Order: sequence, then structure tokens, then C-alpha cells
Amino acid sequence: MKLLKDTKSIATCGCDPSQKLRLYVHTAHTSGLLSLRRFPHTGPAHALTCKYYCRVNKDGGVGTYSSDAISRGSAERRMQKAGIPAIMI
Repeated sequence: MKLLKDTKSIATCGCDPSQKLRLYVHTAHTSGLLSLRRFPHTGPAHALTCKYYCRVNKDGGVGTYSSDAISRGSAERRMQKAGIPAIMI
């Protein structure tokens, strides 16, 4: 991998032979260890079994919470029970 990094060569993932999914060599800032990473926005193009596969979250994570997961009233009631003064901003 050091040779790939030094020569700025392009690595490709072999999970789908019909596509040339590029990978890049990443250097960890703290340890200096090298690892391969997928290019941004290419996660869904990799095979489901590939370690570089990543699905796109189309709802931005909003769908994972119910609409009443956090409410101002319930938070204020919990704070009052715990004896914590509520500060209004």
C-alpha cells in the first residue's frame, strides 16, 4: 500500500468485475497506518457482501425516530422531578 500511496496509483475493488470502483490509500493521522477506503458516494455500487458497500440513507435518518421521541413538555417534567431548574432559552 505504501507503494500505491507513493506512486499515486489507483486501486480498484474487485467485488463487481463489470465496474471499476476506485479505492484510495488513507493514512491515519495518529498512527500513520495505511488502509484502503472507497471513494465518496460509491458505497451503493459495491456488492452487498463487499466491505466497502454502504447503503444510502435517503431520509437522512429522520425516519428512524418517532415524531414524539423528544418533546419539550416531557423533558421539563423529568427535570422538575429530578429537582433541576428549567432554563428557558
